[in-house]
Amino acid sequence: MTAFYALSLGAGQVSTALAIAIADRLVVDGYDFGQFAPLGSCTFADTGGELRATYEHVERLGQYLAPRGVRLDVVRRDGLPLRERVLARAGFALNSSPVVAERIARLGLVDEYGRVKSAPAIPFHLVGGDSGRAQQHCTRDHKGRPIDRNTKKLARAAGKLNDVEVLIGYGIDEVDRMRNDTPEEWPEGWRWRYPLIEAKLGRGWAQRVCRAALGYVPESSACSFCPHRPDVGPGSRAWIKENEPDTYREVVEFDAAIRNGYGGLRAKCFLSALRHPVEVAIESEDAQSNLFPTCGRENGRCFT
Repeated sequence: MTAFYALSLGAGQVSTALAIAIADRLVVDGYDFGQFAPLGSCTFADTGGELRATYEHVERLGQYLAPRGVRLDVVRRDGLPLRERVLARAGFALNSSPVVAERIARLGLVDEYGRVKSAPAIPFHLVGGDSGRAQQHCTRDHKGRPIDRNTKKLARAAGKLNDVEVLIGYGIDEVDRMRNDTPEEWPEGWRWRYPLIEAKLGRGWAQRVCRAALGYVPESSACSFCPHRPDVGPGSRAWIKENEPDTYREVVEFDAAIRNGYGGLRAKCFLSALRHPVEVAIESEDAQSNLFPTCGRENGRCFT
């Protein structure tokens, strides 16, 4: 009996190509992606803060996969979206949005001082009392756990709760992102698997597969306000400014809101690794040194 195959879809170029390769049962240099078909689950976790381009891509990908026997599930963490949680903890949303303030109060998230109780741990770049980077739990809380819950539900229904292979779309050029350990909350019998690394295929191949199947290559997937995004280049804050101006204004607003002591940090917080406000960083000559995003799951990067 085969394992329950669960694809954790980041919706970037490589994980998208993996989903297509399995759905189309591609055979590449003798490696048969049809061995994972039909997928038991294909799940994308929505933080509520993705780029508009990513939401459009996920919808189009779902339409491509459905007639090929793959259902793409979009799941979310319970409660407020990540962006609203951060802004509320920073005090911004409570002061500016009665709708958000009412939702926060209804969910019982405010303490006796009028502050939101929990502060999502996001790896902001720090200057001041705390140096370096803030901790990162947002990926696990808003990506990993919602996907795992959906996988458990579907694997249990299939009678394979303790025989699950979690497929991750890392290419051969991302071997350093592979994990040997598994999350403590995973049921016994769950394990990682990296089909593209097994097949020795990388990002160039993934881009060709996306273009051939969908007619385009998707942008890198990560929250619009993710500190791992570069200031310039593909998928950058400069790209957002040019292509999604409304989203860019939200990014600038977000960056300003977390500046002073977010979540009790004794430091100024920045989205840019240059420790400049976003609108300054994307115009800086130093931004070229921050050209490529470092966006993966539970290894100090985002889940893409």
